[in-house]
Amino acid sequence: MLGMQGGSLHTVLDVAETYGISGWLTSDTSVLLPDPKHVVKKSKGLLGHGYDQHLGHLATSFVAWGNESVVQRSAALNPKIYGQNFVYKEYSPATGLISALLMHIVTKLGILLLAVPWFRSFVRGKSFDRGSGPDRDESRKIESAEWKAVGYVTGKEEPVAFAKFSYKGALVDMAAILAVEAAATINQMNKSEATGVGLLMPSTLGITFVDRLRAAGFDLTVDGFESH
Repeated sequence: MLGMQGGSLHTVLDVAETYGISGWLTSDTSVLLPDPKHVVKKSKGLLGHGYDQHLGHLATSFVAWGNESVVQRSAALNPKIYGQNFVYKEYSPATGLISALLMHIVTKLGILLLAVPWFRSFVRGKSFDRGSGPDRDESRKIESAEWKAVGYVTGKEEPVAFAKFSYKGALVDMAAILAVEAAATINQMNKSEATGVGLLMPSTLGITFVDRLRAAGFDLTVDGFESH
């Protein structure tokens, strides 16, 4: 990644200034739940470190709070599919325990600094303006994003599913495509479908959204483990 887009960075600073940093510190996903009282307890590893035999070492992720909130809302909207005790946890990949601990410390320190007005002012002065950012052509050549997920059920040590979501190209393009294809999918939906659940999540857009993303260059795969 060549650098953060001006609009994205200013959004982070605006959120910290307006709403504070508690969400990043606590990873409270109830903010998007239909019933905020229904909160699934999530356990975190020592100092943010986690390990999965299929994903490797895992560390604290700055963007986890937002993504976890979206997924937990999806689960709350469709408990028949997700189950009552569904929990989604997101991490960043790490090379080992030490790197995971360092990533955790740096992430938490950065979050704490976001609460300091002079630090936010300093970052604003050094960042790109809204609507501008790193060279788009260069970003398209070197940037990419990939998420991997494993699904477990209570009582089984091995995962029952493995999923991957990836995109090769400028991340600002990726964000734009996601928004455009989501809007196009909603436009194709019946009115009852589009308005029945309030704030729509990606999962509520169904296979039409998935097909549109694949056609736009995204790689989405989900594999089940036959042994389970």
